[in-house]
Amino acid sequence: MTSLGDAIRTDYSRIQPGRKYSVLRALDATTTNPGMLATLIYRLQCLLFDRGYRRLAGLARVANNSLTGADILPGSSIGAGLLLPHPNGVVIGHGVRIGSSCTILQGVTIGEKFADGRAPHDYPQIGNGVVIGAGAILLGNLAVGDGASIAANAVVLSDVPANSVVAGSPARIIRTLTSPDFRYEA
Repeated sequence: MTSLGDAIRTDYSRIQPGRKYSVLRALDATTTNPGMLATLIYRLQCLLFDRGYRRLAGLARVANNSLTGADILPGSSIGAGLLLPHPNGVVIGHGVRIGSSCTILQGVTIGEKFADGRAPHDYPQIGNGVVIGAGAILLGNLAVGDGASIAANAVVLSDVPANSVVAGSPARIIRTLTSPDFRYEA
């Protein structure tokens, strides 16, 4: 499991790969990049939540939503290297699990299919290196494989194989990536 410090360093490295960050550069990146600010507040939220400070974690969630437009619930799990180029409208539910080095664009919703309690609380499980396009919706008990790409405005309600591209509503496979080196990097 990645430590909090390692996760934050990896998050920063996704903004400008190959660049070493000093404290001043990290402060500059946090104050000028709303996606990095959203990620950093989320990491603080997790720390508070895991240590039992549920109300403070909830306040951090409200601050994140107010400052960046991202609503990432405490209790979700996101691996190191999260990239949110434009965090506005991003909603990530309580039980969602997201791997490392994922890119999530604006307006993405990831959560349970029925939030009103008429069905079990089932959340998406997303692999490593996944790119989720603007406005995409991923709902329910589904798995997204490593290296998959979800097109903008896709509605994903079932599993997505690794290294595939899905699009549409409901989403369907439109391409399988033969080269694992091909990935969209924002």
